[in-house]
Amino acid sequence: MGKNVTPLTDEQKMRRRVARAFARRLWRAEFKAANPEAPKSDVNAAWKAARRSRTKAGLGVIRRLEKEGFKISGPAKKPASKAASDKAAPSAGVAAAV
Repeated sequence: MGKNVTPLTDEQKMRRRVARAFARRLWRAEFKAANPEAPKSDVNAAWKAARRSRTKAGLGVIRRLEKEGFKISGPAKKPASKAASDKAAPSAGVAAAV
């Protein structure tokens, strides 16, 4: 890596993390439908090959949702215990703008 690379901001890191989560879930469903008997090692190797392009597609999904008025927020804080999670109100990572 001989290039001068500007470090990612926390917001950029969060957007990539969300984009990668969207992309991974969608890709995994497609992959498992096409390869139901694939072992975990094959799934991981195939994801490694597809990760970059699918993450770009996930970022496109996020941009499109934001243009349509949705707001992407960070992950909900995980409660420390099971009892706390029963009392916590459900929260979403994607909310519609009002």
